[in-house]
Amino acid sequence: MRKRSIVILIAALAVVAVAASIGAAYVVEKENSGMALTSAGEEFTDSARIEGLLPGQSSVQEYKAHSPGGATFTLSLTGGHFSDLGRYLHVSIKLNGKELYGGAYLDCKGVIYTAKVSGDFTFSVTYSLPEDAGNGAQGKECDIVLHCSLQEIE
Repeated sequence: MRKRSIVILIAALAVVAVAASIGAAYVVEKENSGMALTSAGEEFTDSARIEGLLPGQSSVQEYKAHSPGGATFTLSLTGGHFSDLGRYLHVSIKLNGKELYGGAYLDCKGVIYTAKVSGDFTFSVTYSLPEDAGNGAQGKECDIVLHCSLQEIE
């Protein structure tokens, strides 16, 4: 067992050495359920299927991330068309608890939001159906894709 532990430690150190030589590694983790390691400039995407919301309800996607140094964080949302639930949705995008956007989804669709980050940070996207959405929103659904990346500040 001791020999195996040493081999695992050596392998882990080799991975760290390789990652350090290629550039900074960034970590994005969704609600403690999955993790993606990306390199600077590589895009991280995540899909959200929004369905079954009743007026006044919301669905939150939370992420934890890490940037080893100063970086520019970018985030945008795509999908969700005018003919589906997307036309009724409201969205709140927050970075470290500070709102970057709050309003109608269709007004932020495709817009790229940027912010300077360093070290550990969190971001979230809350999809909500306003209480006054009406019967037209009943039974509708949509798929929205989150796109984000971290670019090293030089």
